[in-house]
Amino acid sequence: MDERLAEAGEAFRRFFAELRDAFLEREAVFTQIELALLCREHVLVLGPPGTAKSAIASAVLGRIVDSSTGQPSLFSKQLAENTVQTDLIGAVDFKVLTETGRTEYLTDDGMLGATHAFLDEVFDGRDMLLRSILNVLHERELKHGRKVTPGRCECAIMTSNRYLSEVLARSPETLQAFADRISFISFCPKSFARQQ
Repeated sequence: MDERLAEAGEAFRRFFAELRDAFLEREAVFTQIELALLCREHVLVLGPPGTAKSAIASAVLGRIVDSSTGQPSLFSKQLAENTVQTDLIGAVDFKVLTETGRTEYLTDDGMLGATHAFLDEVFDGRDMLLRSILNVLHERELKHGRKVTPGRCECAIMTSNRYLSEVLARSPETLQAFADRISFISFCPKSFARQQ
């Protein structure tokens, strides 16, 4: 086996062992995040408030640095009812708009411009917002008319204080399509059973 690959694998194991020591009783969540990172897929972490979902996502993604810059390549956003598509994909390029009348986006400032994304309280966003970011999350590109802008986003960690059954009852078709496309879904319980 390539020595660099073996070193990278060992560093990955040490990284998650350190996090498991800091966040007790979250082994299942870390296992799913590890798999999501390795597979370049996305993970949704659900559970009641106060179960360290956001802290775990920040601890993982905030410490993964870009080898060329030494800085995290992370897009982070807490979604709310008033979150709009440009908050996630990047602002409209007004220079292009005023000069040509075409709408283009500054995607380097959004999810597509980062290697990793953390979307906190993802289900607080409107249903149509979630639908619009499906292509960004899964195709890693933004389709706008005939223009396709490729992106770099490899893995997104999304969190929510809501139960999936509650979310799906709100808007079954839209949110079922969203949830079905998430490869890893994990639950953080509020408390644990005491051993006798």
